[in-house]
Amino acid sequence: MAEMQVLSNMKRRIEKLVGEVKEVQNDLANSVNTMNNLQSQLTENKLVKDELDNLEQGAKIFKLVGPVLIPQQADEAKSTVNTRIEYISKEVKNAKERAQKVEKEQQQRRVTLLTEQQKFQALVQQVSAQKQ
Repeated sequence: MAEMQVLSNMKRRIEKLVGEVKEVQNDLANSVNTMNNLQSQLTENKLVKDELDNLEQGAKIFKLVGPVLIPQQADEAKSTVNTRIEYISKEVKNAKERAQKVEKEQQQRRVTLLTEQQKFQALVQQVSAQKQ
């Protein structure tokens, strides 16, 4: 009867570990999604920077604010885009680090889960052998 209690406790622990692994998987998916969104924003801003760098002298630049186009100075536009690129680059770096950290945590939790499952199976076989 004590074996059954141990098996029951191990089963609950495994179920808890499965839930934790799923939680970490969701966190990893969110981190990767965030990183991809930031990467898209970075690419878009780099394209804008390239366009601004290739403008002819005296070309008019407009900024879209809501439904209205507002004139903007070239230097101001370039500065804004450069600042945005720096900020997004830092955010991409942070998102990559976060994703790597979560991926490492996921691996650790999977190993723990696998170990617990193996212990559980071994105990089930041991109990079955004793009953025969």
